[in-house]
Amino acid sequence: MRLSLWKYGFFCATLAAGTAAAGTINLGWEQVPEATGYRVYFGTDAGSYTSFRSLGDTLSGSLDDLESCTRYYVAVKAFNAGGESGTYSNEVSGWPRPEIASYSPSAVEQGGQYTLDLVGSNFEPGAELVFTGQGMPTDLAGIPLIRVDAIQVVDCTRIQALITIEPTSAGFRAMEIGSFVVDFEVRNPDSVFGVAHGQLQVDFNQRRADLNRSDSGTRDRVDGKDLIWLAHAYGSSEGENLFNPDADLNGDGAVDGADLAFLATGFGGCWDGDGWNLGACP
Repeated sequence: MRLSLWKYGFFCATLAAGTAAAGTINLGWEQVPEATGYRVYFGTDAGSYTSFRSLGDTLSGSLDDLESCTRYYVAVKAFNAGGESGTYSNEVSGWPRPEIASYSPSAVEQGGQYTLDLVGSNFEPGAELVFTGQGMPTDLAGIPLIRVDAIQVVDCTRIQALITIEPTSAGFRAMEIGSFVVDFEVRNPDSVFGVAHGQLQVDFNQRRADLNRSDSGTRDRVDGKDLIWLAHAYGSSEGENLFNPDADLNGDGAVDGADLAFLATGFGGCWDGDGWNLGACP
């Protein structure tokens, strides 16, 4: 007797959001009883499939080597020795996985706002940008200290994102100084995402050495009053009562000798527009 798989009716295919190479669409589907394999049908027009790929007895698979910036429509059929199901699964559609080929800038400064330029492929309108990575500094609530303020998908090969490096005002944890491994994750509206691993250099914002902002007479000057403010918090760590995030100049979560060294680089100087300069003081 010929086995008719289609008697089991509708089954569901879905786009999968996990990582994979660019030019790839990942898929998953529900099991069909007595099926020994599945065929994935696809094309660039809804309901019209110009190609297929046969897979074994698995509930997931990938289409790779696809054209960039192109929407594909995909459905699945089950088969066994008796033949192929007479109906498709539901149809799903999507672009291949986003790919990030390059990014700039690679160096930023505490408290700065920058336009981050990402170049790659398969960036859909409405895509989001997320910074991840185990080495990414966060505040006590676990929120990364790089904030994405706005994002524009210029076209399918380019994204521009307005980002802010904390702190932008007094009393907030500063992004730590140093070089960090950062994952730039572009997530399309269907939740399919691509990740690029990169290095981001964070430099000290010299303006932060002027700790005493409450005294207008010493504003834009690094002097003894700034040293007193740092001394008051000296030896404290984030979460402790005496901790002052403004005195944590290097953003490592502690007020210590490293912060004192940063303060010393501008001590006695006045702000000339570019840095602390002894000759700029009246």
